[in-house]
Amino acid sequence: MTMTRIIKYFLFSLIMIPISAQAGDWDWNPKLMGEIELETEFGRNYDTDPAYTSRTSNNLFSECDDCIFRMRFTSALTATLNVGFEPLHEEIETGDVQGGNVPNIIYNSMILYVKEAFLRYQNNRVGRKIGIDEIGFFGGKFNSTFGLQNGGLREENEFPGIFSEEFLEDYEHEELIGFGGEIAYKHRLLGSHSLTAAAFYEDNSFLTKTAISNRYRNHTWRGGASNTGSPNSFFLTLEGEDMTFLHGVRYEIGVRHLHRGYCETPNRFTYPAPFAICRQKEGLRPTGGETAYAIGLVYNKAFFFDRKKFQHPLDMKFMFEFAKFNHWAGASSVFKQNRHYITSSLRGRYGKTDLSFNHSRRYIDIPHRFISDDEIEGLEDNMGVEPEIDKDHGSDIFEVNLAYRFNPNWSGSISWATMQEMEERIHLDSNNIGMQLNYRYFF
Repeated sequence: MTMTRIIKYFLFSLIMIPISAQAGDWDWNPKLMGEIELETEFGRNYDTDPAYTSRTSNNLFSECDDCIFRMRFTSALTATLNVGFEPLHEEIETGDVQGGNVPNIIYNSMILYVKEAFLRYQNNRVGRKIGIDEIGFFGGKFNSTFGLQNGGLREENEFPGIFSEEFLEDYEHEELIGFGGEIAYKHRLLGSHSLTAAAFYEDNSFLTKTAISNRYRNHTWRGGASNTGSPNSFFLTLEGEDMTFLHGVRYEIGVRHLHRGYCETPNRFTYPAPFAICRQKEGLRPTGGETAYAIGLVYNKAFFFDRKKFQHPLDMKFMFEFAKFNHWAGASSVFKQNRHYITSSLRGRYGKTDLSFNHSRRYIDIPHRFISDDEIEGLEDNMGVEPEIDKDHGSDIFEVNLAYRFNPNWSGSISWATMQEMEERIHLDSNNIGMQLNYRYFF
């Protein structure tokens, strides 16, 4: 039995659960709840390598990291709306710095849009009848939960720091249309474990439209893995914690498959389909698919000292994630890439103060291939993109972050990071400093 069939059978069984739900699960009692988290961030890229100076910039923007509204209709049924407010491009890599002319980018191309809009049903009574703690399903527009941080709503799994997200955002997968299910199991000794699975495709509905500034509306002809119009991509995530034999450890294992996408001939539109190979013939031509795996570990331990000398305990937290991608973003032929990411963090919290040391690594493996100069020139002329030939390269980010929580709603942080990138055996280094002010409100 293939993995796709296993996922389909799993999801079908979850969809049938509400039929056996008890009447108490449908006690109508509407209640609005939510979370608002606003971030204002200033970043400066400075002291760059002479070959890297085009990326020097100052950047100031705000974003609604979480603007989530939940309407709980009953004890089992909830509707969630997640509104995004952020710059279309956070990284600005333009501007001539010769003569000290450093570009200043302030609130560039802000967009307002719908990140998520889905229904969720959760039932613990039916689950316990079949030997598990809770069972449920969801459907609509949602974000993937592949990876520790990606998925958006689990603060305890977020890496600290400002620049630690730089590479993690590469494999964020948001604005998906589909359906999924989840089961949770708890045991006094074995701990709590949950399994989440979903089938999806990239949103190509009217919900991809934006306000304030415009971004392109997604269509299947734009190409790209999972942009198929049918729920034939999937992710599967297993999480666990509270195991007596591994006290303080949480884990997450994820699998993701993005089905191959399609694109039309480049003559039909001016913006080239990303990561797609379109030949100048009539009709649709397939791109490749992507398969990815990720494993994440989190370890917490608190150290208690003499209360006469130390008012608070020292809470230590170690995080690690490894993610591997085959046929990155579905690219194939001369655009094929394999990637892996390694992210680690060590954070110490004393009272309201956090200090963390973070490291992120991104390695891009571009398989060796034989292609003539004429073929490269033809791809550049017909598609407007240049294939990278035999240019394996890796990048590292080392970061130190200091954060302080002023009160339950307000917090601030400052980070220093150095980025080391190697391309064609040449090191390109740059330094970055960032400051962030956060406001969070629950209702």
